[in-house]
Amino acid sequence: MGKHVTIAEQMVISMSNLLDGAELVQLGLMSPLAQVAALLSAHRRGAAGPAIEDPSAFTVTWAPRPAALTCSDIAAQKGAVRNFEADEWVAKIMGNLTGRMRQFIRPIEIDITGGINTLFLPARDGKRRRIAGLAGLAELADIARPFLVYLPRQDERTFVQRVEFEVCNPLDSHDGTARQIILVSDLAVIRITGQGPEILSVHPSTDPDEFAARTPFSVDLQTAPQTPLPQSADLELLRKTVDPLNIRDIEFASGEARSKLLDRLIELEPDFVGLAAGS
Repeated sequence: MGKHVTIAEQMVISMSNLLDGAELVQLGLMSPLAQVAALLSAHRRGAAGPAIEDPSAFTVTWAPRPAALTCSDIAAQKGAVRNFEADEWVAKIMGNLTGRMRQFIRPIEIDITGGINTLFLPARDGKRRRIAGLAGLAELADIARPFLVYLPRQDERTFVQRVEFEVCNPLDSHDGTARQIILVSDLAVIRITGQGPEILSVHPSTDPDEFAARTPFSVDLQTAPQTPLPQSADLELLRKTVDPLNIRDIEFASGEARSKLLDRLIELEPDFVGLAAGS
């Protein structure tokens, strides 16, 4: 990509831009790209930035911090201004956040009608594999507007005509309001509404033939806008302040490469978040 921008960086900055109107951003568990995007928004906007709610640490904070993975809950607690229990969050807080909070979800599958599957992994042998999924997804779909999803790899298994098992569809409106889903993938930024999917922008690195093979609807890329390359200031903030340990790369690695990245984070993060002996 131009300016030596990786697809992880292109996605993170595109995702962060979609958080700029939020009062509160809820982090996902083990979602490095979503965490980095949220913290980038907080750093970039300063005092006007969103509060960050971390479900792994049961905290809310306005204090910008660098991204962490293996020590993310401890890093969140160090700057927290509010601690809560899970039942308190659901019963007393979530209901007051409609339209005010945003969160990026990584689904197992999403389809062109807005259906989302976070529970069953379709296997090549035709059997379903049950995974942990996401608690409270239906409730989140009611309050997070627009509903944001991301796919580190958009392909025929993750972006489909119909999901294997629909956990929820954020486009189903019970209050008469128009809703939308915005998907940021390694290929493009896509909006899904009741009228179907549409391309908002295609990343500069996307190959047209690969896009056609990995997308479940037809689109003329000749007329599609191009996703802007990140500005130099955003890249510097991302690389030097928000995510100097490169946890954004975790979701693009597999096998031995992923193991090496995790080993590196396990070794470096305690010092990074101030957990060294005597700190």
